[in-house]
Amino acid sequence: MSLRERIAAVLSGEVGGSCIGRDEVVSFFPTCGFRNERGQWVVPIHGWLYEPGEQSRLRRAAIRLIERTLDLRAEGKDFHALRIKTTVRHRLGLLLADNERFERVKITLCDGVHIMGRSHANGHFEGEVIVADERPAGMVDFAAVVRSGDRRTFSGCCHLLEDHGTSVISDIDDTIKITGVGDRSAMLKNTFIETFADVPGMAQLYGRLAQAHGAAFHYVSASPWSLYPLLSAFAVKADFPLGSWHLRNLRLWGRDLRHLFTKSAAVKKPAIEKILQTYPRRKFVLVGDAGEHDAAIYTEMARKYAPQVLRILIRRNRDVPAIKGVEYFDSPDQIVV
Repeated sequence: MSLRERIAAVLSGEVGGSCIGRDEVVSFFPTCGFRNERGQWVVPIHGWLYEPGEQSRLRRAAIRLIERTLDLRAEGKDFHALRIKTTVRHRLGLLLADNERFERVKITLCDGVHIMGRSHANGHFEGEVIVADERPAGMVDFAAVVRSGDRRTFSGCCHLLEDHGTSVISDIDDTIKITGVGDRSAMLKNTFIETFADVPGMAQLYGRLAQAHGAAFHYVSASPWSLYPLLSAFAVKADFPLGSWHLRNLRLWGRDLRHLFTKSAAVKKPAIEKILQTYPRRKFVLVGDAGEHDAAIYTEMARKYAPQVLRILIRRNRDVPAIKGVEYFDSPDQIVV
């Protein structure tokens, strides 16, 4: 919130109300709730407070530089060239967003108002809300408190999971979404220019797993959190099951675009391990592809958490040596659920 907006809030008597400015946006990332030692539900909240767009001269210069990196040399005002530039600038606007730090977002959940922890330098904030233990497992919705007169709605959800059942931990890039991580040119185009495309048959496979086993889903990736709004819209359109999301903290400033999907193991391993530790009695199916060391990461997790990991499924999108204990597939139709 800007100084001018703070002063206006004081004059209007909104002190103590919402910290969300008129030009700011809140994105909530889906989480999974769990029961604490008292049997109460713990609802983790994770959100991002930011101002999108090309607000400053520095950001506009950064976007022009990245456009040159992407080799966007299309000139003129033809529809195709304008569409590409509009798409690129929208997606880069998320990566170069003006993150709001030191703010405390309020949410409404279960007829109560709850204050989250202060937002960090990356605009992310977190919190936990305790919900009555008699509430059944399932989805719980919440929303950010906005200022008087602000008609916008920023909503989020948390899937309350019992400590038993089946979960699927899924990679995203080249497992459910065509990204081309091993090909720099393809990766950049699929991330910033092209319409996001799903891997054929994967949504149907996940639907079969959900139907046959009542599986919950956890999407883990080295993609940056700032791409979540786009990834979430893609997943909904492609009909992938709802689930929790576990992505990567990354600022583009001072970095080459090639770093967007690097060091995936360093991101995925702790995220997967935290899920396994949060639900020690649940059984897990780990799904990935052959291009990002997923098989090695998953087999390490299977050795360490042997009773929990039921299967490791790896999409063979390139030739790799087989690893014992891993089920490779060329088509999702090959998987028996």
